[in-house]
Amino acid sequence: MNPIYTAGYGGHVARSLTLAARQLDALVVDIRHTPHSKNPGYDQKELIAALDSRYHHLPQLGNVNHANDGGIQLKNVENGIRRVLEMAHARTLILMCGCGDPVGCHRSHVAALLRSRGVESSELVWPSVPELNLKGLPDTAFSILQPWAYLVVNGYKEIENRSWPSRFKGRLLIHAGKGFDLDGWVSLTRSDYWRGICPKLPKLGDFDRGGIVGMTTMTGCVTESESPWFMGEYGFTMKDATPLPFMALRGTRGFFSVQEQLAVMKAPRRELQAA
Repeated sequence: MNPIYTAGYGGHVARSLTLAARQLDALVVDIRHTPHSKNPGYDQKELIAALDSRYHHLPQLGNVNHANDGGIQLKNVENGIRRVLEMAHARTLILMCGCGDPVGCHRSHVAALLRSRGVESSELVWPSVPELNLKGLPDTAFSILQPWAYLVVNGYKEIENRSWPSRFKGRLLIHAGKGFDLDGWVSLTRSDYWRGICPKLPKLGDFDRGGIVGMTTMTGCVTESESPWFMGEYGFTMKDATPLPFMALRGTRGFFSVQEQLAVMKAPRRELQAA
């Protein structure tokens, strides 16, 4: 039986849950009856986007009276506890709900039910979230899909391919787009050729997407190279790459200004609609 943690996200940023799931190599089991929230990052769609295969909704352990004062009543106790025990045999679990305080929260009721079956759980210690300070960093960013962005910022991939040329040279931030090159990831992880060149990659759902992930220096644009990463038509050569704390940011294709994108994100919705 793998460890089981209980966690209430009240007062915690969603990024902390993502980091906890990765550090513990855990499955986040959402035990809310209704998996929707106005808290940033905790609506089901956002959790799926951030956690991918690390997310699972288990409404059987949701409190059907969560929206009223009817007391704690789980939707389907026996089925829900059975599923938790089955999953815990395969991997570490984080049973997540929305209450910050476990006292009076239905997750404590779930923990007591597990204890009555001889299975202990513990309250999650939420990891701190590193923040990216943009002071002193370049304003120019370049957007790359994962898993390629990971390889660039960690110094494994020194050239990025495009069908168009660029005269840009200098330091720039690397932005990981929200999309993902699944075919590329499959090739990198299953091909003997690529496994001999690149490192062991993170799990499919553990790539940061939709934000700044690192920094590098672009040294030029070439049309030929002996690098195994060069596939043409043009190759943007990179050096001195380093990963940075993830910062969520809506990007655009190619090069863009970070400050301009931050201004767009902060603009009132009515201004965006009128633009």
